[in-house]
Amino acid sequence: MGLRDRFKSAFHGVGLKTDDAGVFSRTQWRLPWMFWCIYRLLFALYYASFIAFDFIFNFKHHPLSAAYFFIYLTDWTVLVVTIYMVVSCINVIIDRKHGCYYHTSNRKAPPALSWRHKLHWLLLNIYMNISILVTIVYWSFLHSPYSSLYYDLTEHTFPSILGLLDVILTPIPVRLIHFVYPFTYGMSYMLFTVIYWAAGGTDPNGNSGIYPGFLDWDEPGTTTLHVVLCGVAICLTQVFLWGLFKIKMAVFRRTVSSSHHERMDDAHDDDNGNSETNQENNKSNSFETYIEY
Repeated sequence: MGLRDRFKSAFHGVGLKTDDAGVFSRTQWRLPWMFWCIYRLLFALYYASFIAFDFIFNFKHHPLSAAYFFIYLTDWTVLVVTIYMVVSCINVIIDRKHGCYYHTSNRKAPPALSWRHKLHWLLLNIYMNISILVTIVYWSFLHSPYSSLYYDLTEHTFPSILGLLDVILTPIPVRLIHFVYPFTYGMSYMLFTVIYWAAGGTDPNGNSGIYPGFLDWDEPGTTTLHVVLCGVAICLTQVFLWGLFKIKMAVFRRTVSSSHHERMDDAHDDDNGNSETNQENNKSNSFETYIEY
């Protein structure tokens, strides 16, 4: 294998491509569509309301503070989470006709992969990774005992929990090579902080560092070290998420396979002697088929 072929092989799957766009509108575990739709809708409304209220309130009562909204990685990520929640809710509703889970005997054709599915996947790759980094860094280095618990949970805790739930509850593939998306997002933010600092930007308290003591380019050595560590953390987080996805799929295959065999045994043990009835039972007891990665 030549160097060119090795390079192509290493980056195989970097694109947002899948043969089954239905993974963006159904769950892995046979949850009813109505439950899944309500789940998506509630968090879409919650984060959309949070962003709107937070921005409007700060702009009205603290106009100078509102201007600093876009300098923080937390606010960037909460905005990504909000857009993701809205897009994922829209996909569940639009793709309703395709169902949330399918049986081998009556499965409908999955929807064609469209830009809204790719946007869904891109945002998920970014937010489920970066939100874990935000949670770890915030609670380890930046948390203040005087901060609002409501804001701490909504901005620094819930996103990472919801991201993990998405890995567990949905069949959306998690690929190692997709670390490029959160990594690019994270490095774009770091580049922004350099430009902001070089232009003389400050935080609301007049500090040159957006995150004093952690991300302050007046201390280039320490800040560069923190940036490198964050880049490594993004890569390691993707490995963790990929491993969690693989474990979920292994549990799913074992659970569904065991359930299938039990139903098949029950069908064969039927003493009514009607072979046609047994055939119908075998057909109706076919277990769900998912595209696996």
